[in-house]
Amino acid sequence: MKIVMVLFGILFSLQGLIVLKNKRFGTDEGNLGLRGVVRGKVAIALGSIFTLIGLVLIILSFTA
Repeated sequence: MKIVMVLFGILFSLQGLIVLKNKRFGTDEGNLGLRGVVRGKVAIALGSIFTLIGLVLIILSFTA
């Protein structure tokens, strides 16, 4: 069970970091303006949440 939690934690962290690195979900570069800004903020929030979930899962797997 611990191995599964660590793997999921690593996957969530990687996904979150990738989203943070890209800051968008396949939106074209020309799509700037309000929509692009909102998508960027949503991507940053989702990336942060994914990364936090991954780190929490890793920590819980070692403490449990």
